[in-house]
Amino acid sequence: MEKSPKKLDSLDRQILETLILPWYAAHPGIRRVLFVGCADFTQFYESFFADQDYFTIEINPARAQYGATKPKHHFIDSVENVDRYFLPSSLDLIIINGVFGWGLDQQGLAETVIDKFYDLLSTQGALMIGWNKLAKNTPFIPSELSGLNHFDRVTLPGMEAFEFAQRLSNGDYLINNKWQHVFSFYTKKKLMNPINEKTLSFTTTAMPRPEIAQATYDSFTRNLLGLDFSKVTLYINIDSFPNQRDDFKRQEVVEVARRYFGNVVVNMPDKPSFAAAVKWCFSMIETPYNFHLEDDWELLFPFHLSSFNQFFIPPHIQQVALRSRGNVRQDFFLCPSFIRGSFCREMSEKMKIADNPEVEIRDIKNREEIYAKESFVMYPFDTQSLIVQDLGRTWIKSSGYERGGTHFVQWGVQ
Repeated sequence: MEKSPKKLDSLDRQILETLILPWYAAHPGIRRVLFVGCADFTQFYESFFADQDYFTIEINPARAQYGATKPKHHFIDSVENVDRYFLPSSLDLIIINGVFGWGLDQQGLAETVIDKFYDLLSTQGALMIGWNKLAKNTPFIPSELSGLNHFDRVTLPGMEAFEFAQRLSNGDYLINNKWQHVFSFYTKKKLMNPINEKTLSFTTTAMPRPEIAQATYDSFTRNLLGLDFSKVTLYINIDSFPNQRDDFKRQEVVEVARRYFGNVVVNMPDKPSFAAAVKWCFSMIETPYNFHLEDDWELLFPFHLSSFNQFFIPPHIQQVALRSRGNVRQDFFLCPSFIRGSFCREMSEKMKIADNPEVEIRDIKNREEIYAKESFVMYPFDTQSLIVQDLGRTWIKSSGYERGGTHFVQWGVQ
């Protein structure tokens, strides 16, 4: 019988092993990984990175048995000599957890190590530091090392789901256990325009369903943390149903939207068209980013807005969609998503509103070969982790209306 891997029973290790390592392992931009420090309880960490090049470094020769198993992937040496084994810009991820204050106790040496990490990481490389905020383990504060000023702090999506993980004002996460463990996340290249109230707009395509719109906006304003919605502009297109039933409720939708957003720009066309609605919404975007949110979605879990900055560091990324379905192909979707403003404006100019807007936008980018499929990311990477739920499917069953198939542009009467 195969022996179960040894694990440490602690809350910080639980987060590391159930969220942080799987997140990095599933990230498409991470191919070469260095884990600093080895012990019997870290031995199984290699299994998370079976599809990557996984390296380890540990100064204690007796712990080599717990390091990377591939030939020439484990190094017996101090981490201060890490540059002997890797070329500049050759690593995509470095994890150093429980090393500062547990052997590497000199601040000057730690500064040297951070500088070397910066040189070894690729342009969009990531760095994770874990340390204990106890007096005996903090001869210096790792997050205050000057070399980290060359990096940009990022937030890992999903940390807010752990009630014992407290987000500190500097972006670190403090785990409220006996170790007072802290996780700090960094990326090498800084994002020119971080996502915030000044750089993000919202768009909504809606129907006269104020109760559905309210449920949608309530879940997103409650669970999308770190954004002051009173300073955000929403562009909302509200179409009529084909028989104009409940048309007076279009104004009620406007009133709902104004309860959640500081500035609401409304379009209520005489002729309903889903394609024209998306085209109008996208044409209005002047900010670097847009969050497209149709009126019938629920955000199921809390996420901090800054978590999504790291996705847009690579310039080719155009969309980060929130996963609502399992194993779907990598493509453009109109489910709730962050989209580059430039992409919205470009698609708006090229749309002919002759087909379903999702289909038409895919056709445009495929026909003109403008964007590779890698430009469109679905989060979470795990295909079984669904974080938004479609409210419209349940509503429509008893509504008397139908949306049609793949190519629909208008609602119909059943």
